[in-house]
Amino acid sequence: MELSDIARDSRLDIEVFADHAIHTYYSSNPAAGRIQVRDKWERKGKLGSGGFATVYLESCVSGPNSGELRAVKVINKRLTTNWDRELETIAKFSHERYRHCFVRSSGWYEDVSAVFIAMEYFELGDLEK
Repeated sequence: MELSDIARDSRLDIEVFADHAIHTYYSSNPAAGRIQVRDKWERKGKLGSGGFATVYLESCVSGPNSGELRAVKVINKRLTTNWDRELETIAKFSHERYRHCFVRSSGWYEDVSAVFIAMEYFELGDLEK
């Protein structure tokens, strides 16, 4: 599947497990230089579902983002072949100029059966509320 640069560049380095995910990334520290960082995100519950995807609430339980919440849309690859269009759309609308009308994504990752899109979590449900 051919992705645009913006969609390809928003791919995250994440290991997926049944009930959690480990996000590994690098951070710069003036004293220590470039350091590897790991966040552990645990699945807390289902927020909603549609024809080919389910959205879950996740909480960061260890790492620099501990205590933060996010929504993760899980797209079942067996139910749709157009998940690349979803990645292109979320990457485009995560730009700052759309912040007032669209949820922002922090990136995406995948395993053999699903594509995961990590997004802002809105406690009241969506931007309208």
